[in-house]
Amino acid sequence: MTRLLPILPLVLLAACAARPLLPTEGPYALQWEAFPEEDQKKLHSVFDLPTAMVELPLTKVETRTELFEFLLNDLVFTAGVLRAQKRAHYKLWRDFGDPPGQVRFDDTAGICLVAELLKREPGRWVYFSKGTFDFGIFSVTGSTVIIVIHEEREGALWTHARVYAKVEGIVLEQSARFLGLVENAIRKRAFVFIEASCAVAEMAAKDPGQMLRDIEGSPEIDAAALEEFRRRIAADGRK
Repeated sequence: MTRLLPILPLVLLAACAARPLLPTEGPYALQWEAFPEEDQKKLHSVFDLPTAMVELPLTKVETRTELFEFLLNDLVFTAGVLRAQKRAHYKLWRDFGDPPGQVRFDDTAGICLVAELLKREPGRWVYFSKGTFDFGIFSVTGSTVIIVIHEEREGALWTHARVYAKVEGIVLEQSARFLGLVENAIRKRAFVFIEASCAVAEMAAKDPGQMLRDIEGSPEIDAAALEEFRRRIAADGRK
């Protein structure tokens, strides 16, 4: 669950390739008027002509909503836990002055992007990211919208997600040759935020004491965030 990330700019396939259909109902259908005008522009930059769509199937996570949302909300801390345990090598951070909900990501292997949380609703979070992906033989710039759905039932949290990607103005000759490469990269990395949150939440549920000992004193961990996480684990254990 430590491989990542969200938002893979996709290579524009053939001009005749089928475009992903945007849902008009169900959990992935967005109400545009609920977003500020500036955020609507970001959504349109992807949804007006999306290159591809990839889904994360329904996944059961042994945790509670409060803990999962804390980890999803503080992605720098969540990634720090995995880095402290040597389970992740990507970099995820915030620069001074970055607005709330924005993080920067570098997988150290070619993916660099800035992701931001556009909207948080009960059971649904919507992210937007923009960045570059370097395949070595070519590099593309693109944007993505990630929609995360989750609900708590049957004593566990269930989550699934969908990412829409749009490449900006790049058409590669014989690009179909790279389709497998691109799709594989998306499936492995487009859901890093969700996968990281799931991994840490399950560790906390299985053996919170050991997990806390593993990360205590690590330079990867913010002390204030760790204290809040510890408090939430203790509160969760009392339920």
